[in-house]
Amino acid sequence: MDLQLCFEAHRYALFNTGDEQVEVFIMKHKNLIDNCTRSNAWVRARNHSQNFADWFKEKVKSIDVPNHLRWLAKGPNTLAKRYTGYFINGYLFHTMTRDASLKTQNSGVTLSATTDSFASARDQNPIDGEVLYYGAIQDIIEIDYWGRFSVVLFRCDRFRNEVDEYGLTRVYFNRVCSTDDSFVLASQVNQVFYVEDPIEKDVYYARNNVPVDLYDLEEENIPNVGETFWREPNDDAGPSTRLADIDVRWSREDVPLAVIDIPVDVQHSEDTIMEESEEEDDFDDTDWNWMEADD
Repeated sequence: MDLQLCFEAHRYALFNTGDEQVEVFIMKHKNLIDNCTRSNAWVRARNHSQNFADWFKEKVKSIDVPNHLRWLAKGPNTLAKRYTGYFINGYLFHTMTRDASLKTQNSGVTLSATTDSFASARDQNPIDGEVLYYGAIQDIIEIDYWGRFSVVLFRCDRFRNEVDEYGLTRVYFNRVCSTDDSFVLASQVNQVFYVEDPIEKDVYYARNNVPVDLYDLEEENIPNVGETFWREPNDDAGPSTRLADIDVRWSREDVPLAVIDIPVDVQHSEDTIMEESEEEDDFDDTDWNWMEADD
């Protein structure tokens, strides 16, 4: 990554760790900016966003903090891993480049975020509320904090949107916004697909996609599957862990065995159905192979 891209990825990771100790540092820096400058609210918010990473890096050098905060403050390695596909939270995501060669669409994302909304640079009373973002994935990268932990981010084009009189979300592909803040955590987003307006150019309607489970996907139906990184649905939003590198238990061993009596006539009926199903079904019950992209 170039230095600017690395800075933007690290900045987003810092402000979205969910770590309580990091949140304390964020509030300290915000209060410091508010008390030391007389600029308007928009300028203070911009300075807080731009300068927090450097302030945090210097701050942890002089105080006693857990090791993970020291590595986080140091910032990521400029060498990152890139994927063209990523499976998380029940969604299979692709970059726009990969989508271009496919009949399916998996690059659309939406994110609901709580943020300060400014009407303009002169707005002194920003509104804190939920904002819906709509975009498309340009890059999928995994930034590495020097072998201690890693974070997967989507770099997206974000588009302006509005809800029309019919309650449909209109997304304008020719109006890109937040160009200096293009990253989102892979764990934060949901998937949408865009339906092109038959009349207006560059206008699309966003429709929510339905998450699936791993057993709904078959390897032979996914092109370029070796370039896709797989992650268990509903994982925590923290640093990613490769499931292929850990011992995963697929059965519960902490509950007593329960025996359920089934009436003879019901059991006979179920056995008949099972026999008929086994004759017709050619299901492959081999273990799922978790796949990773090469470095």
